[in-house]
Amino acid sequence: MDEPASPPISITITDAPTSIPSANIPVTLTLLSSSLPHNHEHTFHGLTDSHGQLNAEWVPRPHSSAMHSGVLHSGSTHSDNPNPLPLDAVFEEANGKMVWACRIEVKDYFEGKGLRPLLPEVEFKILTEGYFGAGGRGVKRETWDFRVMIGEEGFAIERSG
Repeated sequence: MDEPASPPISITITDAPTSIPSANIPVTLTLLSSSLPHNHEHTFHGLTDSHGQLNAEWVPRPHSSAMHSGVLHSGSTHSDNPNPLPLDAVFEEANGKMVWACRIEVKDYFEGKGLRPLLPEVEFKILTEGYFGAGGRGVKRETWDFRVMIGEEGFAIERSG
């Protein structure tokens, strides 16, 4: 049996001071801009596993407005997206440049360890281009895999792969 393909974007989170994988951390991935013909907002959620990884369980969530984190995203409308696409389908449909926001909720993680984090969440933007997917548009299947090291007073990100 073939292994399922990894998603276009994957995240591994490590507790920087201890070098231990950070489990059960909520992560939200939101499409900010793309070449898609419609203006539905695409948002995906997941929790890191016991290895600190979120590489297969991106769950699409319909949104009733273009508001996210208090910011109105350009290109979005206030219409509902009742049938959200899976992450790989959004990549295949867009087939071009996209800008994503990745938000990692770290406050509860550190408070659960008795620490008071300086940053309640970590957010960074990802520019993706060059994904052709498994849909036959080409053989190239670019992926964006990130390692995020979190500490109670800061974070670091590197692309790994």
